[in-house]
Amino acid sequence: MKIIKENANLDALLLLLLILIPFDYIFFGAYINEKIEEPFSIIFIVVIIIVEMIFLISFSIRNIYRIEINENKIEIAYKLKKENKRYEITNIKRIVISNSQRNAMHNINFYFDDNSKFSLPTSEKENLKKAYRFFKDKDVECKVVGLPTGRTPEDYNW
Repeated sequence: MKIIKENANLDALLLLLLILIPFDYIFFGAYINEKIEEPFSIIFIVVIIIVEMIFLISFSIRNIYRIEINENKIEIAYKLKKENKRYEITNIKRIVISNSQRNAMHNINFYFDDNSKFSLPTSEKENLKKAYRFFKDKDVECKVVGLPTGRTPEDYNW
């Protein structure tokens, strides 16, 4: 089994920043109920925009990654941190798979023996099935959350 996933697109961050600036200008102009050209209003908007940009960039640095699951290791490469983490299959304590019945957003949570947790979002149920089978065959504790009451993954030929 080999799964390679990237969880975010850097172009989406740029688009969000470009949408954020006009939204803040309009929102604060209406919220402050004053003329937007007054010095206090302009300083207030600039400060808010800078704080929002800092939050978005720090979130991106921490959460934009590429994960690769191979036969014997999991490799996590953070794009903006320039940091790589490698875990062996034996370092995994348990796997929790969140299966959503209503929408197409599912999650695979990895819990490692160094008390760290890593989440892999996916929209394909085939990835859930492959991950469950793969880690179950490697004798890793697997738990599936979100199935109808009384059902097990084996009922769905996982």
